[in-house]
Amino acid sequence: MGTKLILIIGDDSAILLALTQFFNINGYLTFVVNSGFHVFEVLKYLKPDAIVCDDEMQQINGLEFLQNVKDKYAEIPIIMLSSYEGSDIINQAIQLGVEAFLSKPVDFKILLDKVSILIHNNNSNTLC
Repeated sequence: MGTKLILIIGDDSAILLALTQFFNINGYLTFVVNSGFHVFEVLKYLKPDAIVCDDEMQQINGLEFLQNVKDKYAEIPIIMLSSYEGSDIINQAIQLGVEAFLSKPVDFKILLDKVSILIHNNNSNTLC
């Protein structure tokens, strides 16, 4: 099965570092992108098992990012992190195909559980 790769996207360096260290300690490989625009170039060469992204990024918001990624890479599960708890953004994200939506500050145990489940389910769906 091999080590799974998590693509982490956001513009807060402290959060990116914390997420990277957390996933690495828990046995995942990570690749970090600090801009929603750069991720499209990265995805041409990298096939992550899941994406964890902030809803606030440089040059593009999380919903725009989600729409663009899901149009081209629908098979990659995405977990969106947000400081907004309103139902409007959650409903929009769900309509655009996000698999999980977590409020900040993030409970790392819940995040790890969501990532593990999504990767496992995604791999189960692709097996013959």
